Amino acid sequence: MAFDSLALKRIAADIRRLATGTRVQRVFAVSGSEIAVELRRRLPRPLLLLSWSPEFGRVHLCRDAEPSPVVQLPFNELLRKHIRGATITDCRQVGFDRVLEIDFANCAGMGPRSRATLVAEIMGRRSNLILLDEDREITGCARHIAARTNRYRETLPGLDYVPPPAFARIDPHVLTPNQLLGALGAGDTVWDVLRATVM
Repeated sequence: MAFDSLALKRIAADIRRLATGTRVQRVFAVSGSEIAVELRRRLPRPLLLLSWSPEFGRVHLCRDAEPSPVVQLPFNELLRKHIRGATITDCRQVGFDRVLEIDFANCAGMGPRSRATLVAEIMGRRSNLILLDEDREITGCARHIAARTNRYRETLPGLDYVPPPAFARIDPHVLTPNQLLGALGAGDTVWDVLRATVM
């Protein structure tokens, strides 16, 4: 199944419903491009899996994931330092795109009343996980992106977070007939418009 905007919308709703108010028990690396966040509350799926793999990038709750005995990820250590013991306060999809933001409060590495946001950008080869402080400055990221790689935005610790360019996706849950007619071009079908807004 493609991990598209519709899938992410449903997953954001699941995380918001099941995990809001839950504390983070531990954070561990599953592979070179996957991290699992274990939640303290008794849940049917107590692990939040985050992957920035170019082919299999995704975010979802799951039952089982095992720590890798050989993978050492600096970003995993950073997350462990900052969000272990923190509480999930919110989860939202940004602009019906493949970007998910998870908010945390009482982050141990930032102070007792601090807040942080973990941004999951699930965008194929540009997928990334980014930890922001309460001023939306980048604390750390899974993939460091310099200006020579991406002229639109750098993704490096210490810089202000710049979101990915917006693609003006239409949310089919709130799509009106007039919006659909306005989006139809010459020779387009309704399916063409909906597919372009979701993928």
